[in-house]
Amino acid sequence: MEKGVDVWWDEYRFRCADGHYVDIFDRGHIRCDKKDTPIRLVGSMMNITERKSAQEALRVSETHYRLLA
Repeated sequence: MEKGVDVWWDEYRFRCADGHYVDIFDRGHIRCDKKDTPIRLVGSMMNITERKSAQEALRVSETHYRLLA
């Protein structure tokens, strides 16, 4: 907010209540009033664990293929 940016996003690992971890894509938008005072952060968190696992599997597969070729 100090930099004048009103949109935020990041990817990170998140520890769930039961102790396991998931990969998260998090994004948010800062809502301001007419005086540009921040009043609310609206956003969502999306579980991208399967996508990250698929990307890693593809990377490993490509590495093995390149070693064979």
